[in-house]
Amino acid sequence: MSHAANAPAVVLITGSSRGIGRALAERLHAEGAHVILHGRDAATLRQVAEGLADPERVTQLVADLADSAQIERLFAEVEARFGRLDLLVNNAGATLTGPFAGQPSAALRQLIDVNLRAPLLCTRAAFRLMKPRGQGTVINISSNVAAMPLPLLTAYSSTKAALEALTHALREELMDAGIRMFLVAPGAVDTDIVKSYTRDFVERYDGAIRRLDPATVADAVMGCWRLAGEAHWKQIVLEHFPEPRPAASTTPQTPAREVAD
Repeated sequence: MSHAANAPAVVLITGSSRGIGRALAERLHAEGAHVILHGRDAATLRQVAEGLADPERVTQLVADLADSAQIERLFAEVEARFGRLDLLVNNAGATLTGPFAGQPSAALRQLIDVNLRAPLLCTRAAFRLMKPRGQGTVINISSNVAAMPLPLLTAYSSTKAALEALTHALREELMDAGIRMFLVAPGAVDTDIVKSYTRDFVERYDGAIRRLDPATVADAVMGCWRLAGEAHWKQIVLEHFPEPRPAASTTPQTPAREVAD
């Protein structure tokens, strides 16, 4: 982790109005960073900003990441205000559950735009701000379904697998420019996104899935950010510990014996 001397690190977290993004914004702000909150709703961003201790180290920017022109304006605003970017966390995401064959083309296009195209364009824009200084960090939030795709979560799983491929390829491509790329792939997380699950998906999986606290994922991201320049994790996969098994009985068992009638 490095940034301009005697100045707070400038960090942009996409999708920071709730869930993982909000938890991470709170962590980074508490450690002294200037946090750029991003979301699609200004009122929700204001609520997040009001919960942070130092308003001088908070900026709120609204953009729809499915729109490439709005992505360009978002990063132009970052450059105009700060002239640099130390950390980008591509956290914003969408989900789509249910039988793949019945999903509308518009919904599939929106999913690909938010989960894959937006991180690609955001990373390219961030690179332009990071390259002149020869340093910067990009952390992509994926999912464990990239490696273990689930039925009824087909399109979402595919976008996250593509995001992982993007991250691994860019890590090698941007390394010589001093840009570090990390990937954090959590299991199911307890966020508002679960409200969009279709009934068939919930009936098939919900009782079997244990959800992680968003703060746990934020801790993993902070671990990547804190690593010194010479150290690197390619990928962090977060999953719940299995349910504990009942402890074996320690009471001595009386051997069975025959009893005469």
